[in-house]
Amino acid sequence: MLFNSLEFVIFFPCTVFFYFIIKDKYKNLWLLFTSYFFYMCWNPKYAALLAAATSAAYFSGLYLEQKERKKINLAIILLIIFSGLIYFKYTNFFIEQLNCIRQILGKKPKRELDIILPVGISFFTFQAAGYLIDVYKREITAEKNFIRFALFISFFPQLVAGPIERGKTLLNQFDKPKTFNPDRIFHGLVIMLWGFFLKIVIADRCAIIADHCFEHYSDLNGIQLIAGACAFSFQIYCDFMGYSTIARGGAKVLGINLTDNFRMPYFSPSIKEFWKRWHISLSYWLRDYLYIPLGGSRGTKLLTYRNLLITFMISGLWHGAGWNYVCWGGLHALYIITGEQLKTFNQKVLSFFKIDPKSVPFIVFKRIYIYFLAAFAWIFFRSQNVSAAVSYIRNCLNLENIGLIFSDNISALNIGINQRDFNILIFTLAILFCVSLIREIKKDAYIVFIKQAPIFRLMCYWVLLFLIIFSLGLSNREFIYFQF
Repeated sequence: MLFNSLEFVIFFPCTVFFYFIIKDKYKNLWLLFTSYFFYMCWNPKYAALLAAATSAAYFSGLYLEQKERKKINLAIILLIIFSGLIYFKYTNFFIEQLNCIRQILGKKPKRELDIILPVGISFFTFQAAGYLIDVYKREITAEKNFIRFALFISFFPQLVAGPIERGKTLLNQFDKPKTFNPDRIFHGLVIMLWGFFLKIVIADRCAIIADHCFEHYSDLNGIQLIAGACAFSFQIYCDFMGYSTIARGGAKVLGINLTDNFRMPYFSPSIKEFWKRWHISLSYWLRDYLYIPLGGSRGTKLLTYRNLLITFMISGLWHGAGWNYVCWGGLHALYIITGEQLKTFNQKVLSFFKIDPKSVPFIVFKRIYIYFLAAFAWIFFRSQNVSAAVSYIRNCLNLENIGLIFSDNISALNIGINQRDFNILIFTLAILFCVSLIREIKKDAYIVFIKQAPIFRLMCYWVLLFLIIFSLGLSNREFIYFQF
């Protein structure tokens, strides 16, 4: 079941309605039932996988709490927890690498398996693993109530694409059933409306351009391909943030607060800052459960850089079983390492040219520069493989017909989108920029918005709603992160 589907429009109000009218002792059970129904709408048989992963994590948590802390116990349990993810996501990747070796040796390649990746397996596996590590480290106590723990793993708003929640922030929110609160529900619905706007109106229009350019990169020139890369950068941002925003809004309607997964990452002044703002729940998961245990920044610079490279390459592999994803993660690590190495040199250059690093022009320049670094890395993420990414980048250097960028007719640029949708895209990106700027300055755009005149707020609701309804014909796409 997609958030941007008719089924969800029926499912969500029914879930909320019965949640608030049934007795408190049955509320968590109701949410658990609806969460499994939500998941089974993709493939009913994978509900058994979710239940098995939940049961394994539940009993493992009780075991880790009772036994003496031994790393071998945790390692065996984590291997069991990750076994499903490894099988479904990486089996064919391993076979593909093995076949490369067999080809060199002149042996017959092995046949890849017919495996369908269960939706959300990367997310609920990481959530379960994080919980078990926290229990092992005695940062939380193991959850004794199986219903509450199962709901923690399968809570439907964030089940298939995050955010990846921690036991200490989400489990205790299921302790007390929530009461009906009109203000909170309205707040949640407004957040959901913004999420639908990001996905249906912006992301799905950017997808038209990105799909066209990445599928026909060999026939297009540099200006078109740069437009395609930029379009994908906003597609994946608005698509993933759209999902997270709908999830946060839906959870808030039910009285649950989820992690804010995005904080204007394209306004970041550095790549290091970018990763504090992009997919925040995954970034902090990797920091706490991988980077720091590897040694973090406690050793020499060389060891710190090694830890960074390992962490980011694993982050890339988490996103997809392909070397292009590993390159994407490794490229971000190299960005950070290079930035650290050039820090002193950059300060000397600024001092020599008497440039104030706090001046508005320099701040704007730096943020634009970081955006283009991120957009460049996205080329590896979006391409089918490393070879296609390299070819795409090479073709970006072909800047013939550069004058087409100033054409009034978007069809002359040939990037797969018609004039009407292009105009809507530019208008809605301007809305996104204004809201992001308010969030960057004021931190909470909703508080700023709610203080405005009622007629202005009403007009904004209707504009967003109209644009969403008008764009529904485009919205037949799954969310990008469902494949991870």
